[in-house]
Amino acid sequence: MNKITKKIQGLSTWQINIFLLCLGLIITIYLNWSFKTIAAFLFLVWFILNPQNSRFLSKIVVLFLVLTLTTVVIGRELKGEEMAVAAFAFLGLAVLVGIYENIKVKNKFPFIFAKDSDRED
Repeated sequence: MNKITKKIQGLSTWQINIFLLCLGLIITIYLNWSFKTIAAFLFLVWFILNPQNSRFLSKIVVLFLVLTLTTVVIGRELKGEEMAVAAFAFLGLAVLVGIYENIKVKNKFPFIFAKDSDRED
């Protein structure tokens, strides 16, 4: 067990991330998931390993909403519905990341968010 621990400690962060993404890809292919599901799962794994700002996710939501409008206008309602579902999923993820960012900021700067009765003058 000690040899395995030493080898893992010798790896860099990006090597571990690539290994986890490849492991996720192998598992999803083994489970015979569709391409869309595999892509969504790998994006989620990548996002967990490399947290981004909630603004990044909000831009993806806007992109999916534009794609939804475009596909509905050209007459492909089913594709538009899929895009709307993806936009809703990214919106939910963006909200969760935004809440996490606000909690992190409040813990980092508690004196800014303190109530007037809690402040020491």
